[in-house]
Amino acid sequence: MLQRFIRAAVPSLVALAVALAVGAVMVLAIGQSPLQVGADALQATLGTGYGLGQVIFKATPLILTGLAVAIPYAAGLFNIGAEGQLLVGALASAVVAHLLRDAGGMVAFSGAVLAAAITGAAAGAVPAALKAWRGVHEVISTIMLNFILAALCGYLLHAHLADESGSHTPELPAEALFGRLSAVVPSWTGSLASTSALLAVLLAAVLQAVMFRSVLGYQLRVSGAGPLAARHAGIHAGLMTVVSFSLGGALAGLAGAHFVLGARRFFEDGLSAGEGFLGIAVALMARGHPLAVIPGALVFGGLGQAGLSLGAKVPRETIMVLQALVVLALAATGTTPRGRLERRPQEDANA
Repeated sequence: MLQRFIRAAVPSLVALAVALAVGAVMVLAIGQSPLQVGADALQATLGTGYGLGQVIFKATPLILTGLAVAIPYAAGLFNIGAEGQLLVGALASAVVAHLLRDAGGMVAFSGAVLAAAITGAAAGAVPAALKAWRGVHEVISTIMLNFILAALCGYLLHAHLADESGSHTPELPAEALFGRLSAVVPSWTGSLASTSALLAVLLAAVLQAVMFRSVLGYQLRVSGAGPLAARHAGIHAGLMTVVSFSLGGALAGLAGAHFVLGARRFFEDGLSAGEGFLGIAVALMARGHPLAVIPGALVFGGLGQAGLSLGAKVPRETIMVLQALVVLALAATGTTPRGRLERRPQEDANA
């Protein structure tokens, strides 16, 4: 197990090193010292309590959307719809928390989190059903569904759910929100890191066990090797498609709840800054290992926070290019879900 994890991590580390090397050249090209910029980035992200808290805040939705992509990825599928699933989950959490505001903070909070997961799962089940029973390619259906869900959320917000300002849903009471981690770690005061980070880490750990230590995880991975392999193992590949996408959608929906219940206190347009799409890069770095999503999310969360802190020295677009270079370098390693999973049964036997 450990050897397989290390083998899976090597391509991601190489991709990150290549991207950082190219990034250093870019920094030189704009007249800055890569060493100084790197030192400033580390100071802004890891050198202060506030910076570290913000990195954790930015990494939390990436853990969840990374898992939302990684679970179907392990089943040989690509979930490109985490962005839309995140949005509907966020809207559902805001609406349910508002409707339950008089029932008590714990009831409102629990209902909002559950609503986010259920709504996200339902959004994920739609392209899965189209894939399983109509043969519609999941990449096409999930991409198109992102636009549909974003438009639907925008319509519902402005036509029915917005408060007097017309720009967002009613603000939620503090009792219905995730708790701030700065209450436990005073040095993080001012950062938006919340207990949603603990939930994300817990889910990653649970899913790691599920994927590699349970019957369901075995069925998901074998179904990813292809319909023939699933048929020989007595596994319904179509059902596994629906299960993996529904689970992925639920995780993306929880990422939406992170924004509403952990930072904004309401739903508004532009709630997500592309975390659903960035989760794809995080999942690629993880290579199908849910726990490996955590360091990948921290890398991209750190890059995002560094981009905000280094705005005076390095244009934010440089950080965006660096993130894109990581994705391109990962793609250049040439590891596809299906080819990887065709080897995995033998790897599992040798582990």
